[in-house]
Amino acid sequence: MTAAIGEDIGLHPAVRNVKVQLTGHPDQPALSLRVTADPDADLLGLRRRITRQALPHARTALDSPLPTTLQLAVAPRVRPKQNTIT
Repeated sequence: MTAAIGEDIGLHPAVRNVKVQLTGHPDQPALSLRVTADPDADLLGLRRRITRQALPHARTALDSPLPTTLQLAVAPRVRPKQNTIT
C-alpha cells in the first residue's frame, strides 16, 4: 500500500522524492508522508493534490479515515558548474 501511495504522489512533476510510512494498529492505521519537491514547485498546489486526490484514494483503499502527517520539503537548487580558465 505504501508503494501505491508513493507512486500516486510521485506522479506530480514537481515531486523529487516521497517517503511513506504506515504506522499504528492494522485496524487504525496512520500515515506519515515526507515529500520533497523542486525548488520552484507550487507547494500549495502540491499539497492540494495530495490532500484532494492521493489521500482520498488511500483512505478508500484502506477503508479508514487514515490520520496523516504531511511534511513538505524543498530540494536545494543545483548550481551549474563554473569552469575557470587559468
